Amino acid sequence: MSYHVKRLLDLLQPGKRNGISARALEKALGFEEREDQPEVRDLVSDATIGWNLPISSGKTGFYIVETKEEYEEELSILEEERRALLELLNGLTRAYKKMLEIPKRQAGLWD
Repeated sequence: MSYHVKRLLDLLQPGKRNGISARALEKALGFEEREDQPEVRDLVSDATIGWNLPISSGKTGFYIVETKEEYEEELSILEEERRALLELLNGLTRAYKKMLEIPKRQAGLWD
């Protein structure tokens, strides 16, 4: 386990009520301050996926999932994100296939 994952675990508390903001984590972990805290988000993903740590986030910030309700809420959010991404993927595929049906010159593409 990396130093930063261990440090993240030291900072996170169990339960949604004890969330810590991405900005606060960014500062505490010594990461460069950036608008959307990509290093924090990448670290949380690594900790969750790579180390099987039950980390979630909400309005209160990031926290360690403590209850079945918190777990189920996170699952519901992730399922909705998955559905939205699948719709986007399908829409892109349909649009690309439709574009291939139009002669290139008519569509104004690849001139």
